[in-house]
Amino acid sequence: MKRNSAIKALLLATACTVSVAAVHGQATNSGDIRGIVTDPSGAVIPDVTVTVTNTNTGVTKVLMTNKAGLYDTSSIVVGNYSLKFERSGFEIYSRPQVSLQVGISTVNAIMTVGAVSDSVVVNSDLPLLDTESGTQQTTLDAPSMQLLPNVGQDWENFAILIPGSAGLAGNTNPGQLISANGNLPYNNVLSDGSSTTLGTSSNSDVNVFETVQEVQISTSAFSAQYGIGGIIFNQISKGGTSQFHGSAYDYFQSDEFNANGNYRFNNANFEKINRYRYNNLGASIGGPIAIPILNLRHKAFFYFDYDQIINNGTASGTNDIPTPAVMSGDFTGQGLLYDPTTQTMGMDANGNPYPIRKTFLSEYGANAIPAALLDKVAVNFQKFYPTPSNHIAGGQFEPGVMQIPGVTQKNFFAQVPQQSPSRRYFGRIDYDINSKNRITGSMTQGDSPGFSPNTVTASPIGFGKYRHHPPKPPDLGCLYDQPSPHQ
Repeated sequence: MKRNSAIKALLLATACTVSVAAVHGQATNSGDIRGIVTDPSGAVIPDVTVTVTNTNTGVTKVLMTNKAGLYDTSSIVVGNYSLKFERSGFEIYSRPQVSLQVGISTVNAIMTVGAVSDSVVVNSDLPLLDTESGTQQTTLDAPSMQLLPNVGQDWENFAILIPGSAGLAGNTNPGQLISANGNLPYNNVLSDGSSTTLGTSSNSDVNVFETVQEVQISTSAFSAQYGIGGIIFNQISKGGTSQFHGSAYDYFQSDEFNANGNYRFNNANFEKINRYRYNNLGASIGGPIAIPILNLRHKAFFYFDYDQIINNGTASGTNDIPTPAVMSGDFTGQGLLYDPTTQTMGMDANGNPYPIRKTFLSEYGANAIPAALLDKVAVNFQKFYPTPSNHIAGGQFEPGVMQIPGVTQKNFFAQVPQQSPSRRYFGRIDYDINSKNRITGSMTQGDSPGFSPNTVTASPIGFGKYRHHPPKPPDLGCLYDQPSPHQ
C-alpha cells in the first residue's frame, strides 16, 4: 500500500510540474454544466441524483441538486457527455448527447412523476446560442475545420471566416491578426487557458492543427479572466480517452503542382518554377494510462503528438556583381577616381583649406587603380564573387541594367537549395484525483533550425547562431535557430 501511494504521489507531482504553464493566469480551458431540475408545473425538485459521464473517457461525476433544484459540475474537461437525472417517484430523465465546449453550458431537466423504471430520453444536443453571457464568440471545432480547405496545418486560416472580421490592407489571410467588430488587431492567443503571446512583440506560435480539439474565438464582451486583447483565441488541446486512438498524416506540396508565376521584366523568357518539396508529417497517439498496481482505470489519460516539417525548396536572388575589370581596379567609363597618395592641401581666397588630389587618369593614363594600391584583404574577399566561369550551381549572368553610367546592376541571378526543417512535440496528461479534483497538464516543445545558403557565392561569412560546425564550401551559408517562444 505504501508503495502504491508513493507511486501515485510521484504521478501527481509530475502532472503538477507539467501543468505549470497551464496555471499561468486565470483563463479557463474547461467547461461547466449547470442547470435546474423541475417538474412539469415548474416546481423545483431537490435531492435529484445527477450522473454526468464523459463518453470519451468513461469518467463519471455524481451530483445532487440542492434545495433550489440546482446542480453544477464545476470545472470539467471539454468533450462529449451524457447526463442522467434520477429520483424515487419520478421517471428517469436522460440527455445522452451533450457536446461541451469551453465555458458554461446550461442543461435543465423536467422530470415527470412516475415509476423509476420508466425514462424520458432527450437526444437533442446543446443549442448553439450562448444564453449565459453577452460574449460574442465563435467556436471552431476540429471536425468542422478538417472539412475546410487548409493551406498548411494551421487553424489560423479560418480566423477570417468568423462574423465581423476583417484583415489588414493588402493581406488576404491575416491569420490571428484579424480585426473583429471594430477592435484593433492586437490579440491574445491562449493554449489550454495559458497565454502564449509574447509581450514584447505580440507574436505567438499556435498549436499544431492535429493537436487542437477546438478554438474558441471571443471578439467582444469577454470575461476579465482572459486578460487583454482585442480578440481572444483560446486553443483547447486534444486529450486521451478510455480507448487507444492514433493518427498518421502527411500534408505535402510540390512544384509539380504549381503554375509559373515568377517572371522578370528584364528577361524575355519565363524563368523555371522554383523547386519546392514540402512535407508536414507526423503521428499522434492517446489513451488510458493503465498501470494495474495504481488502479488508474478511468482516472489517468495521455495524448502525444510528434510533428515534423521537411521543407526543401530554393532561395532565389538577383545581385549586383562587379565585372572582372572592376575587380582588377579598372573603372573605365565611370566617374573619375582620385589618387589618395597625391593629396596636398591648398587655400582658397577666404583662407579655408581644401584638398588637392590628382586623378588616376592624369597620373597613369587610365581611370584604374594600380595593383600595388589595392587592399590585400579586399582582393581576397573578391575571390568569393562569382565570375562567368566560376560560380555556384544554379547561378547565371544576365545582361543586367545600366542605371548608373558605366555600372552594370542586377546582372546575376541564382537559385540555390534551401532547407527550413521543423520539429514539434506535444504532450498532455489528465488525472482525475476524485469527483471534485482534477489535474490537466500540457506542454509544447519545438525546434526550427534553418539553412539559408548565399545566393551569390559559397561565402564563409554568415549571421546568426551555428548549431554545429558549418560544412566546407561550396555548401556554406547561414544556419540559424528559431526556438519556440513558449518552450
